[in-house]
Amino acid sequence: MEKYLYYQDQYLWEFKADIVKVVEKEGEYHLVLNQTAFYPEGGGQPADRGFIQEIPVKDVYKLEERVYHILSELPSRQKDLNCRIDWVRRFDHMQQHLGQHILSAVFYDQYKAGTIGFHLGSDRVTIDLDRPLKPAEIIKAENRANEIVFANHGVEFFYVEHAQLKRLAPRKMPEITGPIRIVQISEIDTIPCSGTHPSRTGEVGLIKVISWSKYKQGLRVEFLCGKRVLDDFRGKNNCLNSLSALLSVEVSEVAGEVQKVIERNKSLAQQIKFCNGQLLTLQAEDLLNKPYSRHNGIKVIKKILTGQDYQQLRLLTLKLTANPGVVTLLGVLDDATARFIISRSSELTSLKMNEIAQELLPVIAGRGGGTQQLAQGGGPGVEQLGKLIELAYQRVLAILLSI
Repeated sequence: MEKYLYYQDQYLWEFKADIVKVVEKEGEYHLVLNQTAFYPEGGGQPADRGFIQEIPVKDVYKLEERVYHILSELPSRQKDLNCRIDWVRRFDHMQQHLGQHILSAVFYDQYKAGTIGFHLGSDRVTIDLDRPLKPAEIIKAENRANEIVFANHGVEFFYVEHAQLKRLAPRKMPEITGPIRIVQISEIDTIPCSGTHPSRTGEVGLIKVISWSKYKQGLRVEFLCGKRVLDDFRGKNNCLNSLSALLSVEVSEVAGEVQKVIERNKSLAQQIKFCNGQLLTLQAEDLLNKPYSRHNGIKVIKKILTGQDYQQLRLLTLKLTANPGVVTLLGVLDDATARFIISRSSELTSLKMNEIAQELLPVIAGRGGGTQQLAQGGGPGVEQLGKLIELAYQRVLAILLSI
């Protein structure tokens, strides 16, 4: 049986080992070593990464008490291999994991909020609590958690039998039997856990709650520990300083100034909306007054417009066909896409615009649909948009002349 060096010394990041088993799966090699410091995924903590004889270790997992290391190629020898874990990644996981123990212990101690879920991701860490908490309670718990970090309490790791657990009064009872690994933070917390952790709380550095949200009947809390807190602060500080410079205000005034900008933009958006409505009304009147041909007393307006987006085209169509005896065949180029809307006044029931659209969509290799009164579509055939509008005109004309 191989030795689990990550339990003997969680700070060990270089070691030598021999290969005792190789399993080939799907072009990859799963190696078992006689001893390993590579931690396999478990207890909510991701697996280590690193190198064996300078070959990257892609993943590590445990199966039937054996730790397997996945490599894309076999080392050139089987004995006395140089092994090196990614220490930056390992220590980050240790910081986050012990930080989670501390924060969970505080939530339970202060509010009897039990942790029912834990996720340690590459950029975020969350715990799920079994009851909701108020913002002030979360801040109080964060403060207490950092007091524990700053006090630099010792952390012990040991094994007990299941029968001995009751006297330890752990925060959570395990479901497994047999020897159980315990992580104990002074008099603060006792919990079964198979992960790796620093030996003192001070190594967590800092615990910062980033956000929280409702989760099932309880609460999901997102937080960061150690260097992740520094990275998060650095990014947000750079962003805040940039906003301060752009707005020409002090950092403390950024939030207020942003609120003013938002309010101004809302006001301008309303003004633009009103002006666009006025312009579309004028444009509709202009199109209606142009000498288009009438067929059986029906005015048919066909045109490819520029400088307007698809939504404006739709609004213009609705304004035009609100008048009696009008058919509109309009197109527009929107982000290198050919778009069209064909419509008619409500009383012109002999024209089935959705059927006409379906006949013409292949011209621009497009898709679309609609109703008998209004249909639309779009496709990549930009150069064929004019042809589509002309074909639509001929189809409408044929129907009108047959009435």
